[in-house]
Amino acid sequence: MDSESWHDLSELVVSVLALPPEERVDFLNEACGSDTGLRAEVEAILAAYSQAPAYFKRLDANRFPKFRGLEKVDQGKAAGNQVSGDFSPDPFLLVGKDVAHYRVVQHLGSGGMGVVYKAEDTRLHRTVALKFLPPLLKEDEQARRRFMQEARASSALDHDNICTVYEVNETADGHFFIVMGYYDGETLDARLAGGSLPINVALDLAVQTAEGLAHAHLRGIVHRDIKPANIMVVGNDRVKILDFGLARFSGGERITRIGTLLGTAAYMAPEQARGETIDHRVDIWSLGAVLYEMIAGERAFPGDYRHAALYAVLNVDPQPVTGLRAGVPLQLARLIEKALSKPADARYASMEELIRDLKSVQQRFADRSALAHAVLESEAPAWGETEPILAGPESGPVRILVVDDEPEMELLMRQKFRRQLVASAWSFTFAGDGQEALRAVEADPEISLVLTDLNMPRMDGLTLLARLGESDRSLKTVVVSAYGDLKNIRTAMNRGAFDFITKPIDFSDLEITIEKTWRDLQLHRKARRAQQQVAAIQQEMEVARRIQEAILPLSFPERKNVGVYAFTTTARDVSGTFYDFFEWDDGRLGFVMGDAAGKGVSAALFMAMSHTFLKSAGRQYDSPGACLSAMNRLLFPEGFSDQAVTVFYGVLDPASGIVEYANAGHPAPYVLAAGGRVEPLDDADAAPPIWRQPVYDYPTRQLSLRPGDGLFLVTKGVTRALNAQGRAFSAERLAARLLEDHDAEPARLIRAVVRAVMDHAGDTPLAHDLTVLALRYRG
Repeated sequence: MDSESWHDLSELVVSVLALPPEERVDFLNEACGSDTGLRAEVEAILAAYSQAPAYFKRLDANRFPKFRGLEKVDQGKAAGNQVSGDFSPDPFLLVGKDVAHYRVVQHLGSGGMGVVYKAEDTRLHRTVALKFLPPLLKEDEQARRRFMQEARASSALDHDNICTVYEVNETADGHFFIVMGYYDGETLDARLAGGSLPINVALDLAVQTAEGLAHAHLRGIVHRDIKPANIMVVGNDRVKILDFGLARFSGGERITRIGTLLGTAAYMAPEQARGETIDHRVDIWSLGAVLYEMIAGERAFPGDYRHAALYAVLNVDPQPVTGLRAGVPLQLARLIEKALSKPADARYASMEELIRDLKSVQQRFADRSALAHAVLESEAPAWGETEPILAGPESGPVRILVVDDEPEMELLMRQKFRRQLVASAWSFTFAGDGQEALRAVEADPEISLVLTDLNMPRMDGLTLLARLGESDRSLKTVVVSAYGDLKNIRTAMNRGAFDFITKPIDFSDLEITIEKTWRDLQLHRKARRAQQQVAAIQQEMEVARRIQEAILPLSFPERKNVGVYAFTTTARDVSGTFYDFFEWDDGRLGFVMGDAAGKGVSAALFMAMSHTFLKSAGRQYDSPGACLSAMNRLLFPEGFSDQAVTVFYGVLDPASGIVEYANAGHPAPYVLAAGGRVEPLDDADAAPPIWRQPVYDYPTRQLSLRPGDGLFLVTKGVTRALNAQGRAFSAERLAARLLEDHDAEPARLIRAVVRAVMDHAGDTPLAHDLTVLALRYRG
């Protein structure tokens, strides 16, 4: 490749890098056209630069002078200067130099149709902005004509909201530039980086922009690229429209090729996106998109890339601004919707028509804000006034949603019920139709009362009632309708409305209706809370029951010298009882019964934790006392002083019949002697339950069983089972029952005891779990 070709290629690369990333593809499409070889070379260099920008510093600056801009940027990076990743190099290397009688002081930025510098006019001693064609386009006759058209269009405009153009000039090497006013401010794009604007500020900026565009339209000039980046806000929120580089001048030569898209996708009218013939209504669309963004805080047609935004412009309707922000006047939402109508004929016919509606909304919003301020800041009621004020719930005011498409409704409600608002007894949310109302109900779970009109746009009151009826919220609805609309009122009542009032509204009657509705809602909520509490308790008991069932053994050891069996049935309010058996490696048999204090899931969880730890500790500690002491010491729950677990833990040596045991506050087992004697184990000095004291050394005791002797372990649910007369089953009845079947095998003995307890209780629900364990030593 010869030096001249390299020179052209370097200019093209620098021009691409001078553009914002989102504009580079379209620029290359335009610049390279069908020259696929040139396109490939440019893309290869761009890819190399993204991987190793330092490479360009080593290029021959004399042979490839245009790469010196990149070298300068890299040197800035190396020196630690704050240069962003999406840098915009100085394509002309003009900073610090003179252009005509202008001293260039700063490179401000670059776009698809120009490179802009800040400069000082050395003759008139004023700060100006110089806009140049990008380096690659200086030989492009079409681009030069478009650039001159901008100068012609802009210089013909004399309006306070349009950037001033002073002159058009040309450098010695053939670069055209425009001299424009320099403004110390920020673009609307920068301001929107912080989110949406106050509604009154957004309306003011939109009116100023519209007035500047109306001035241009009257002179046959269409901007075609209205976007936040081309709207400068200076001084006291004064608008200056920038960059008429895409403007089309009435009577001027049509420069843009058919099908070529010029503009920014997210703000481009559908007909402009399709490459069709356009007129001034594309600016109306673009301004509507800008106003949407100022109000909503997000773009009307978002997209991660250009084609996604174009698809949204052509095929997707933006979400209503009322759904993205509270307090948006319905007239403003309708104005934006009309400005963004996809068919151009459905939009405003002229910018003047749009300005009239903008100013109307602006005035009504100002009046509404002033009246609302007066209402909210009004003094408390005078002494002696007796008008009742509805008290809200302890957790806050009564949250009332008012659904009506008349904007005056909000002012009337705030004015008529200002005393309730000042007293924080009531709180209002307002919606313009059913769709907004549904979003408000979803966003605010505290809304409890809905006051809705029937005749509204998009979603009427009857449809809203049906949709509210599908939710599980405790809402009461009062409908508002004209007196003669009895048919719809009847339909509303059939769909679940609690009451109705007629228009014109009698606000005294409305206050009584709201109070009556609130009282009924309170009763309904109390009943529902009680029902939910019952359901929650039932669910908790079911969870506790499953926890209990999960840890209890389902099978029992089968030994010739020992017989074991156990059983439990849960009470209505599940307790934390448990039992288990452990067959140790040395042939001994461990057995345990416990009872955690409390009911439900908490008791079941304490039970499960105790059971798990005891089963683990039993393998580490030989004696039952040491095991319970460790369990108490390691699991003592600070802050849970009311929690406790009673445990009886024993270990039987089948070879000798000796039982070593420790008792932590559990009811003493019954000893069933082979000769027919039944009595509680002598355990008068029983130790405290686990977790009752942080440190306690549980003693280990011994019991010697002879062949035929047995043990019967119980929980308090056995002896405390009540009958219909309130009498307990008692320890005496239990001992008598055990005496009758004292020589029975464990399973039969347990069946006899459980049957006796159930017969005693009859239909009376058990207050405690009934848990029993029987052990028979055969020798």
